[in-house]
Amino acid sequence: MQLTPDQHERISKTNPLLDATIYSKDKSLRSAQFEAAWSSRWSSPDNKQGVFQSAESESPFAQYSSRGWKVHIVFEKGREKEVAQFLFTNGLYFKVESQVGTYFNGNKSSGSTIYIGSHDNMKAITEEVEKGLGRYLVEGGVARFADGRTVAMGSGSDIQLKPKITARF
Repeated sequence: MQLTPDQHERISKTNPLLDATIYSKDKSLRSAQFEAAWSSRWSSPDNKQGVFQSAESESPFAQYSSRGWKVHIVFEKGREKEVAQFLFTNGLYFKVESQVGTYFNGNKSSGSTIYIGSHDNMKAITEEVEKGLGRYLVEGGVARFADGRTVAMGSGSDIQLKPKITARF
């Protein structure tokens, strides 16, 4: 689902979380802070961790980490930094993992959970994630049924929002 310019304008004007993060015109401060955050927090896969998490103080979405909608993406192995930089610069609250996770095969791909909160925020953020990271996204672990249906592995309650992007409440 593509947001029309009118929908984008309405959401931007009525939702201060989106206006301060993904629709923000000035992301330069967050962008400048990313390198220091990455170098101090990324645990390399050599340490058998391979995790980066944004800090609660870095995103207004942090308050939704234990409630509301969560978006899951799976992406090419080795693209952890690019994905984290995009999410961080856009002010989102997230974690990126490069080892074995619920929604991806850590030997072949990496994954991210993005904590969103509301359904409207989820739709808007999903659009931005697809535009900004679509070239890196891959299909995560899925179960395939004889009738052609596929279901994302993991919690069993994820719904597909876009090809290669799922979410759950």
